[in-house]
Amino acid sequence: MARQFTSKFATVTRTEVNYVLQEDLDEKGKPIKGSLEFTLKPMSKKQIANYQDASSRMNVFNNTILLGNASNEIDLFRSNVIGMKNFIVDGEDYPFKRENNLVDEKIVDILPLDVIGEVAREIIRISTVSEDALKK
Repeated sequence: MARQFTSKFATVTRTEVNYVLQEDLDEKGKPIKGSLEFTLKPMSKKQIANYQDASSRMNVFNNTILLGNASNEIDLFRSNVIGMKNFIVDGEDYPFKRENNLVDEKIVDILPLDVIGEVAREIIRISTVSEDALKK
């Protein structure tokens, strides 16, 4: 029998998603008031393929395979974060800017790598599950 496909499971989610860091959720999983919120766009299939290619490294000398790295996460963050709310720096609301379709490098310099990594992993997640699964 030939392989069959369904449009119910699209590889790439088409809608933008708002995301709050795990540390900014209360015990019920709801965002704490005033939490930093990111607006994320899912990756295209081409971006997913490029990320998978760039994230896989094999060291034949010690038989290890490494998946993912911080520079890939920064690239994902810069290309797929399209908005931020409640980004407070030195007590003031910091403006969100994109230049050449990328998040401004100053924003990347301000945020810790663990925050960038968590957001990048969420971008991967929303890009590889169906829209129905995201609603659950």
